[in-house]
Amino acid sequence: METTSALGRGPTALAPGNKEKRTAFGARMLDCVSRAFDSVGTGPLMRDYIYWSLSLGMDDIVDRPERFMEALREVMGDAGATVYEYKLVEEIRKEFQLLRAPGKQPLTGERGPGGALRAVMTAAWMAC
Repeated sequence: METTSALGRGPTALAPGNKEKRTAFGARMLDCVSRAFDSVGTGPLMRDYIYWSLSLGMDDIVDRPERFMEALREVMGDAGATVYEYKLVEEIRKEFQLLRAPGKQPLTGERGPGGALRAVMTAAWMAC
């Protein structure tokens, strides 16, 4: 039987034995989300408003990053969401010590809204 990964793809990553890994991964990822909000100047009240207006739980951010980015675009606009996604990708790279190959450009925007985020989150899941 195949299950989906913490990011909605791949075999067996959400097998019962991975609950601790998923919990730790989710906590680290949410720290990255908060630091990225801080880095774009979003204060705690605005951050709470964004979470409330998105109607997404914290697990949804980890499980459905494309939906998270689409919802952010509705609240922050294209430019704000693009800057935020770039900052979030960089925070995840730092947190999980993911290095970009020399000469490679940032992932943001290469795969559509949230695609870069999913790519780096998948790499982070594999690294932890």
